[in-house]
Amino acid sequence: MITYLNATTYTCERNLGCGCSKYDTTVVNARIVNGETAAVGTWGWVASLKLGSNNPHICGGTVIDEYHILTAAHCIADLAEYGFSIYDIEVRVGLNVISNPGPNVESHSLQGAKIHPAYNKDDVASGYDIAILTLSQPIDFNRNSFISKVCLPFLNSTPPADLANPEYPLPNTDLIAIGWGVLWESSDVISNTLQQVTLQAIDKDDSKCRFPANPPIPAQNNDPQTQMCASAPSKDSCQGDSGGPLLMFHPDTKVWELVGITSFGIGCARPSYSGVYTRVAAYHDWIQQNTPPSPATAVPTPSTTPDYNGAQREGIYGGLLMTIMSLFLCFSV
Repeated sequence: MITYLNATTYTCERNLGCGCSKYDTTVVNARIVNGETAAVGTWGWVASLKLGSNNPHICGGTVIDEYHILTAAHCIADLAEYGFSIYDIEVRVGLNVISNPGPNVESHSLQGAKIHPAYNKDDVASGYDIAILTLSQPIDFNRNSFISKVCLPFLNSTPPADLANPEYPLPNTDLIAIGWGVLWESSDVISNTLQQVTLQAIDKDDSKCRFPANPPIPAQNNDPQTQMCASAPSKDSCQGDSGGPLLMFHPDTKVWELVGITSFGIGCARPSYSGVYTRVAAYHDWIQQNTPPSPATAVPTPSTTPDYNGAQREGIYGGLLMTIMSLFLCFSV
């Protein structure tokens, strides 16, 4: 049973144009694993990636402007190997309940996608687990008040010098992770309703932020320049939350900033390990360079687009989903 004695309500400053949803957010001391349901209209920038017509959710994402979604590279890097392309992905925004989308939900096809060039799909622990999805048509924020865009830390932090510290946000900062992932580690069934959890940023030298040896890979710390850790006792993101947002409510600007992208973990809510997230502040230049304000509207056909974009659409969804979800169980312990 969840008590409401430890609830926190975040009241947003709506004049900045980003980082505020239709309604203010109330977060209870709960977790995604055995989770807490997010109220409709409180996380307007969260996106769900749907693959094909029969597969409701494979990963999360975050709206950063009318054309662009940030997600994890590992969510799309293996599409071609399973016979899919990015044109098989449907991005849904304004969604809360997967099985009952409702009138506030918009569905968007993709024009393109860009994975960070340093990402290595054979070694996701090495970092750079970030990708930008470009929508075929823009989101109209004025038409649908249930959809909004998040703030990015390099644009909205006060003072901007905070970003000179590789540990942004600082250790022990309260953070919120949201997603439709499974509710416990041994499950393979995603949550039907959007979940939220309060975590804390973990110091880069904390033992919880150290990966155990997985021969032939030795024990190693994450890269604090490009990755960050977050956890709390018995709380975590889990399989199916990949690509979704890790958020900080900025104490000065009073808006939500996207500080992390759910990347991988060793199980879910294990006491000795934290979740690992892509540190968004580290990608200032790359995001700016790859999110033009008005991308071309023409959508190339899969047959003319190289690499994973051009895969034939006849793969096995289950194998791809298990590949994505296995990143939360990617080390033997």
